[in-house]
Amino acid sequence: MKRYTYGRDQKLKSRSEIKKLFEEGKWYSCGPLRMIILVLPTEEDSQRHRAGVSVAKRNFKKATDRNRIKRLLREAYRHLQEDFRNAVPGDALLLFSWGEQMMPVSSQEVRVIMARLLQRYKEKNTTKP
Repeated sequence: MKRYTYGRDQKLKSRSEIKKLFEEGKWYSCGPLRMIILVLPTEEDSQRHRAGVSVAKRNFKKATDRNRIKRLLREAYRHLQEDFRNAVPGDALLLFSWGEQMMPVSSQEVRVIMARLLQRYKEKNTTKP
């Protein structure tokens, strides 16, 4: 049985990494979801992805709403992290941000939007002969 975990070592928490991500990362969006991604150079065959989530206070005034959306984003990433590892080789920093004022209905909706976002990333980053 496959284990879907999102442990401490997979969370983006370092201020320096977040700053580097905003300065050098690329932005992708799909509907209300935005992603900043930075692929880091690696010396060996490592697959260390660190991801974080963010929700703007100006869009959701109540902390309970922001926390719910962040929980849904983490849950969607947890289920799709294997797909992200297959699409993004090597080490990577990821930050997901919910950009609109509409509240997601369910975790399935967020997962579908995140899968579409990943598909958009794949389309833009594949080399065509």
